Amino acid sequence: MPRSKWPRRIICDLSDVLIKGLRGVEVSLSGLLGLPEKEISDSLYVYDFSPLWLGKKSEDDFLAELISRTGWQLDTPTLKRHIRDNFTEIDGTRDVYSRLARKRELALLSVNAREWAEFMESRFRYQHLFSAGVFYSYQIGFTKREAGSFAHVVRALGVPPRELLFIDDSKRFVDMAATVGIRGILFENSQKLQSDLDEIGV
Repeated sequence: MPRSKWPRRIICDLSDVLIKGLRGVEVSLSGLLGLPEKEISDSLYVYDFSPLWLGKKSEDDFLAELISRTGWQLDTPTLKRHIRDNFTEIDGTRDVYSRLARKRELALLSVNAREWAEFMESRFRYQHLFSAGVFYSYQIGFTKREAGSFAHVVRALGVPPRELLFIDDSKRFVDMAATVGIRGILFENSQKLQSDLDEIGV
């Protein structure tokens, strides 16, 4: 298709692109637990979150199990509060997404817990930006580690993969999108994202 018309739709990420996600919660937990940030990170980020991402476990059950396995001295409501306090808007991305939404239809593809997504939708009110659809991992049954997540969105949008653009902060996910024919931009910050979009004429 002509360059001026590409892409027909843009698939956007949420966590650590528009809204800061789980990453960084180890900072506040370190002060609370009296443990080094690295020790918390080493326990937290090697843990298998897929039952939470896919909606197979509730947040309460999942976090209670995490606390039990790590031996952290805190209760589930406290951990939930620290996680939610970590959810903050990333500077500049809403403006970039808003400008894009005036030019193209956007879709959201996010790996997230149901409870976190509901909290973020209520607090940050971003749904209106994504007129082409909102797709969470717990709804579609895939994370972005799997090509099936992108195949699901391609079918839902009714647009060939070559006519889509994908924005994400994970190279692994950008590479996975490429396996189904979707070109990607690796997010670093909102200024770089706008520069990358300008470079490809979007």
